[in-house]
Amino acid sequence: MLLLLLLMMMMMIMMLLLLLMLLVMMTVYCIQTVVTSCVDHCLLVGRTDFLFGCLYEYFSADSVAKATYLECLEPYILNDTLTSVTPAVMKDFVEHYESRGSLTAVEACVTHMDIASLDIHQVY
Repeated sequence: MLLLLLLMMMMMIMMLLLLLMLLVMMTVYCIQTVVTSCVDHCLLVGRTDFLFGCLYEYFSADSVAKATYLECLEPYILNDTLTSVTPAVMKDFVEHYESRGSLTAVEACVTHMDIASLDIHQVY
């Protein structure tokens, strides 16, 4: 009887962990959707100051949101839609990809950036 009760409790804990993982994945997807929409609209109206100012501060308040924001910038940089980033955002971009062991992604992005907008000492 006690063994059955322990087994049921373990199953409930596993189900809760699965639900938590699903919630986290849904949260990341929602953040990606919001960030992508924000980037699209800021680029459309030419307001990169807002993209790298208020919006970046807002997403930086949470580590998952900040990581998602930084990762969402990569495709825009690689397809030359976004060619300049503020030094503070670029510094965090490099640090984020370095922590993931993906400096090759940073190198690929740097080749698409406007060199005048880069602070080389912060990037490397």
